Amino acid sequence: MGSVLGGGFEAYGGEGDPGGGLGGFVVDSGEDGAEAVGVDGGGGGKEGGDAEGVDAGRAEPDSEYGWEKLFSERLYLSYMRNYGVAVRVARFHNIFGPLGTWNGGREKAPAALCRKIAEAPDGGEIEIWGDGIQTRSFLYVDECVEGVRRLMESEFTGPVNIGSEEMVSINRLAEMIMEVAGKKVSLRHIPGPLGVRGRNSDNRMIRERLGWAPSRPLIEGLAKTYSWIAQQVESVKV
Repeated sequence: MGSVLGGGFEAYGGEGDPGGGLGGFVVDSGEDGAEAVGVDGGGGGKEGGDAEGVDAGRAEPDSEYGWEKLFSERLYLSYMRNYGVAVRVARFHNIFGPLGTWNGGREKAPAALCRKIAEAPDGGEIEIWGDGIQTRSFLYVDECVEGVRRLMESEFTGPVNIGSEEMVSINRLAEMIMEVAGKKVSLRHIPGPLGVRGRNSDNRMIRERLGWAPSRPLIEGLAKTYSWIAQQVESVKV
């Protein structure tokens, strides 16, 4: 099985027209020789409301990035209808973990905050864009892989969210990483991109169709991720 992963697109809880998008794909060879393609939704969706779990039957992309993914998802579903390709559609929500991008400006919030706190001395200060009250949910990569495996082995096409329902503010995320690191640093809020105020995964569909949903506490994944990123920070000092 090969995979190319994108960002986390929020959407879908109904049986209607599947909106959403493509951030990457997972390909597996089916028993009949056809390829099963699992679509990973990327960012760019518009939720049904701030800080709400997304359950809209139709996605409402708020950027060209989102429309690209909406089109890509429909393209895969068209191949399913026209050529008999078995398709599985998943929308990933802010996947993080070791071995991911941790510097250079392309990293996601958990990795960026892990790096900043690892680099800061105890009692120091780090910068956070905005007021830090904006909320997100983050899913550790191991549970993402488990969700993909279950979806690929099911008979459900999707779309389905693969994400955590544990929603935290960015300020709280920083505090959790401090707890893991055993440090106390100050947060300095500066102007910067904020995105939507609230975004969370609605896992009713995945529970109903797959009999499973991500359940591990966020702090567990943060501990593993911080440990790895702290090692990377130390290695570049040498």
